[in-house]
Amino acid sequence: MASPLSRMLPLAAAAMECRLSGRLGTEPRDMSLSPSKGYYSRVRLHGDLVVSYWLRAVGGAVRPTLQHEEAAPRRFDHKFPLLNGLNADHHSACCDAIREVLLRARTPLGLDAGSWDDSLADHLATLTVDAVRRERVAGDGGEHRGVPPRFDVDLALTIVAEFVYSEPKALLLACDKAAAATTTRAPPCRAGDAECRVCVEAKEDTMARLPCSHSFHRGCILPWFDKVATCPMCGHDVAKYLAAATNTPIGKFPAALFGP
Repeated sequence: MASPLSRMLPLAAAAMECRLSGRLGTEPRDMSLSPSKGYYSRVRLHGDLVVSYWLRAVGGAVRPTLQHEEAAPRRFDHKFPLLNGLNADHHSACCDAIREVLLRARTPLGLDAGSWDDSLADHLATLTVDAVRRERVAGDGGEHRGVPPRFDVDLALTIVAEFVYSEPKALLLACDKAAAATTTRAPPCRAGDAECRVCVEAKEDTMARLPCSHSFHRGCILPWFDKVATCPMCGHDVAKYLAAATNTPIGKFPAALFGP
């Protein structure tokens, strides 16, 4: 699958966060085990990918607001060999293996930048360990020449991908770009500007310089941009730099994402 971010301008894509979560189906067949036929265990992930797009706007609500949800889920079906095996005797080892699979799954799903909800790997590991124990009880349950039996795992999942566009972050990146282009002709900062005017502390190495020439800690100006798109010092309106860098006016979601 192609990443939705490939349809965005680089600056807008850099301000996008992808949150990934998932849930296992409720039918017994949605999770199954089978003896491994090779040297490695394999995990098969298949099911539906539900994609939605959210906006955290400058001066908007504290929580992101839903902008669009794709009408139809995307089907996926991928298999992942585990070179180190699937150790279902220990929950932590099994959880690490499942987490590895989820991280590798991001690429074929087109979600390389996504971050998984940590609880999913833990939940799937718990189910896997329990299923392997039941399988061993139902079978001979023993080892063959000291080697525990290997199992392939089949998981039917609904994966939810929420793309959250942080307009304050995009605004800061746009200001960085504009300030870099105007450095030679912008007026110098005054002597009294030698400290961040948001927290009123001395400058450090994590400063952001706005196109109006005033500088602030990045960790201070970003929360400021959550509220308003102006310079805290001079009130200069910086919204125009966002529109120029993303082809999207302030308060709007990059429409290029709303594609098939």
